[in-house]
Amino acid sequence: MNENTIKNFSTQLIQSVENKEFVKCTLGKITSNEKDLQNIYIKAVELKNNLMLSFTFRYERRDEVKNFNLTEANDFMLQKLGNEILSADLYTIRKNYFLKFNKKRIAQLIEQKATFSQITNLQHNNIKKRYISTENNIYLHRLEVIGNNGQIIKNKEDKFKQINKFVEIIDSLIKEISFENEIKIIDMGSGKGYLTFAVYDYLKNNLGLNVKVKGIETQEKLVKICNSIAKDCKFDNLSFEQSNISNFHETDIDILISLHACDTATDDTLYQGIKSNARLIISSPCCHKQIRQQMNSSKKLMQINKFGILLERQAEIVTDAIRAHLLELQAYKTNIFEFISAEYTGKNLLIVATKTTTEIKEAEIKLKIEELKNLFGIEYHYLEKLLEENANDQTWRNLNPVCHVH
Repeated sequence: MNENTIKNFSTQLIQSVENKEFVKCTLGKITSNEKDLQNIYIKAVELKNNLMLSFTFRYERRDEVKNFNLTEANDFMLQKLGNEILSADLYTIRKNYFLKFNKKRIAQLIEQKATFSQITNLQHNNIKKRYISTENNIYLHRLEVIGNNGQIIKNKEDKFKQINKFVEIIDSLIKEISFENEIKIIDMGSGKGYLTFAVYDYLKNNLGLNVKVKGIETQEKLVKICNSIAKDCKFDNLSFEQSNISNFHETDIDILISLHACDTATDDTLYQGIKSNARLIISSPCCHKQIRQQMNSSKKLMQINKFGILLERQAEIVTDAIRAHLLELQAYKTNIFEFISAEYTGKNLLIVATKTTTEIKEAEIKLKIEELKNLFGIEYHYLEKLLEENANDQTWRNLNPVCHVH
């Protein structure tokens, strides 16, 4: 009975989208393990000429957006409704549908007269708030994101969306932290400086914050170009420096940013953030060779990794999971999420770590790390090794006083 009722609701949802009758849908009464997930809001959008359903997962302090094609959306509904989601309200221009579950989780589908007579403009749904303006923007022009007419160059649309989304995340994170003095931000592996310029521009000129931003990059040519652009923009407190991440030794950092630092450079970056006692660490991890090469093929669990792509993805998951635990061991509240749809970039995960004063359950976290390592036959994690090698450094320990609960 439940299966047919849920299937009927999901069919009404999908058909309303296909027939251009869909207005909106809300999923509630969440019972999943994600305790701070409050609601899920669904709207129809057109992405690259494809009709999609955009799911906004509304958490207590953040939102996550995932775009599904209609088949994926249908699968999601059939899997979650009645299990982790116990309420669903669908509004179309033909009828309203309300799916409810009682205490015994028996489903009931209620149909009512339509509340809305018009659908939402799908093209309008694609227009999101721009945190970075393209009007008279010198650095976006010099970096060839916009043309002479001020419009975004066609093959740079995805890049602009990444920049805008990243600044949106920075905006939400920085509002949760109180800064009394100048905010010192380091962008490790800044490359062409897309994000470095955008972060400085938004925090300084939009929010009016007292910020000092420095991009660290190994390529001298890029450093010279970026410093020239910063000068032309009159961004006085923005600079770029040629250096390797592992050789960078500044410890006075409030916010550390790193996107797509290759191989173990992601771990070098996280270590620099921990060592400097940064208030906020934001890293989009890249490359997971160090763990993949150690994963023991004799372990039974490794049978699921028979195919190369599965091994690659498993290595990514294990690498980033251990990174998150190691950050927690250093008194950081850590989260990992997709910061932008995979259609714009495959490297779309973001590790966000915020320094806290809460007690650290050291023994519990270390046990989780060891269990992961044993499960896949891993000898060590590169970030773990960096932290262990410097654990006896009294200068570093003085910079990072934390309270451990054993």
